[in-house]
Formats: sequence, C-alpha cells, structure tokens
Amino acid sequence: MPVIFDKLLNLYFQRDLIALMKFSEEYMQDSSIESQAVVKDFYKRIVDDRNINMVKRMEKRLQEGNAFIAIGALHLPGKLGVLKLLEQRGYLVSAVY
Repeated sequence: MPVIFDKLLNLYFQRDLIALMKFSEEYMQDSSIESQAVVKDFYKRIVDDRNINMVKRMEKRLQEGNAFIAIGALHLPGKLGVLKLLEQRGYLVSAVY
C-alpha cells in the first residue's frame, strides 16, 4: 500500500488528473472480465453518478457567487468529471494551484 499511496500522491502533486484517474482504474482491475465489470460499475456509481449529483447541488452556491467547493481529485477529470460537467453548463473552469 505505501507504494500505491506514493504513486497517487506523486500524480496528485504533478497535477495530472488524467493519469491519476487511469492509475486508480488500473489498480482496481485484474485481468478477469468479472473484475472489469465490477470496476466499471464502481466508477459509474461512486464517481460518475456522484459527479452528476454534486454538480446539481453545487449550482445554487455557484450562482450565489463567492463559492468554495472542495471535492476529491478523482471527481475532477473525465467525460463525466465535475470540471467537464460544469463547462457543459456554461461555467468557465480554470485550474488554481
């Protein structure tokens, strides 16, 4: 586990959200078809579905202005990532470090 956490931490500090997402997906999978289906279902429920719900809930705060919303890094990238979902709703998204 320390090696895995080190890798995740390094990717996070490199600000490489796509690599972070891919590493997380690859770590959870083994070669079996069954495992791949479990991982796909996990990501749909725990990441994608939650992203959609989070964006719906945060929109009121964003419209009020001066909002600070913290979420886990794994929810940021991807086609159904919070960043892309916000862009699709017309928000200007930019990285701040």
